[in-house]
Amino acid sequence: MKYCHLTIANANAKNFTAGLIAKVEEAYSLAKGNLTGKIVVTKTLSELEKAIETYKDENPDFVGILSGDGGVMHARTLIENIWEHRPRYALFPGGTMNNIQRAVGAKKGKSSTIKLAKYIAAKANSGELEHATVSLPSLEINGRKGFNIGLGLVPKLLWMYYGKSVEHYT
Repeated sequence: MKYCHLTIANANAKNFTAGLIAKVEEAYSLAKGNLTGKIVVTKTLSELEKAIETYKDENPDFVGILSGDGGVMHARTLIENIWEHRPRYALFPGGTMNNIQRAVGAKKGKSSTIKLAKYIAAKANSGELEHATVSLPSLEINGRKGFNIGLGLVPKLLWMYYGKSVEHYT
């Protein structure tokens, strides 16, 4: 079975390097033609939106996002607002905290990104790519979409909602 991907890399993310992208491309190539698609590097939100708009008709089986938590949220919001279909996601740790990525089992560091890319290639070769990507329920707040996972933010919002200030949050 052949799979299609769009992998978006945030050039502003803490762990981003051109060398890392080359290693992800190399790992994807292990899929021996069972994985096609594009890795797109973006630096601004307008570049991100343009990339997502450009690839909406490709109907990728999954979207890889190499970014931090904010980049994941922005990409997810744009994808859900622009695309008609809902892809699965491969979340590569690229930021400072990577709360979302850690919540779905990713480890910190560039080696974790390369291991995940190799795992995706292996699963594409075996026809089991759905086991290497995640489909997560969407959470929408004030028009922005994200994943209903992560650490820290939800308790802080509840603390503020129930009358305490964020300065008292520990």
